[in-house]
Amino acid sequence: MLVERVRLSEIVAGRRPATTPIGAALPPGVDVRQTRAVDYGDGCVTLATGETLTADAVVVGTGSRGRLPEAVGAHAEPPAHVASEGGALFRLEDPALPAALASSPGGPVTVVGGGTSGVEVAAELAEAGFAVTLVAPALLPTLSPAAARYAQHTLERLAVRWRQGRAHVAENGLAVSDGTGAVPPAGVVIWATGIDVVVPGERGQVAVDPFLRQPGTRSVFIAGDAAAVRGADGDLLRGACASAMPMGMHVANNIHRLLAGRALAPWSFRFLLVCVSLGRHAAMVQLVDAADRPTRLVTGRLAVWTKELICRGTIALPLWEARTGVRLYRWPQGPLAPALAAPSPAPPVAPRVAPPPGAAGRLESP
Repeated sequence: MLVERVRLSEIVAGRRPATTPIGAALPPGVDVRQTRAVDYGDGCVTLATGETLTADAVVVGTGSRGRLPEAVGAHAEPPAHVASEGGALFRLEDPALPAALASSPGGPVTVVGGGTSGVEVAAELAEAGFAVTLVAPALLPTLSPAAARYAQHTLERLAVRWRQGRAHVAENGLAVSDGTGAVPPAGVVIWATGIDVVVPGERGQVAVDPFLRQPGTRSVFIAGDAAAVRGADGDLLRGACASAMPMGMHVANNIHRLLAGRALAPWSFRFLLVCVSLGRHAAMVQLVDAADRPTRLVTGRLAVWTKELICRGTIALPLWEARTGVRLYRWPQGPLAPALAAPSPAPPVAPRVAPPPGAAGRLESP
């Protein structure tokens, strides 16, 4: 099943189905195996069932999952009870979360995290009638001060209570470390403080070469959150659909080049904006420069429609292109990091030989 991460706040609030059949997001003729891959290498992928699939190229796009507090454990499977009176703790994408919220409509909910995910889900749940407490040291710290002020004003209008501090799991429930005391008990605690990538590599990601290949391989490509891609300033690009979609399309184009014996094209990209929804009636669009630094802020109905159009396009546009053969999607090009500047000819495709366990890295699909 496919989870639309860009719409997680709507899914959690019960406004959209939790998952979409993955076949509905793919063109006809794609062979879907609903299992877990445990190993991969040039020309092959080993599944948890023991079967080894052979291929001319392998794409690793396993994405990420929400980070859990250290007291719970990075690999725990929520819901995990915080305390007897503290409710259950969930990752934002946990499929059991919408049902847990639906079982107590209007009840108290604690959201931990002041980034885009935490702010979006807090606003969405408050608009749906829940009594929401948001725990975070700051709101939208990577965006502009104007964006933080707009978010705070909108959350206050929706009656979201902001506890300014860092949260951790303690023996007596959820506690705030700034000395203001324990967070009021909530039936549901949503932990939205960041993500963990599910493949090994730099910062949990896999380093890539200029063509989005895994170094040391001939035909293994990495895309989305799993790829450690650096911008022109040398910093890792933030995870977002705005970068994951172009990566996937660029990898597909490079695979066509590889199989045709043509030179691969180096990756080029820059961010243009960050969209944040604040319920169904408010949103903001933070414009950014080539270094992903905030510039102008757009709010109001224009921001609401921009956010909605982008959300609709994440599935509809690539699927339409695949079915019609007409290419419409483009992404903004950006300066390449120095390490990504020199193209090289495409190497020959490796023979389809299964690697020994651990030879080219391991992956675990969420």
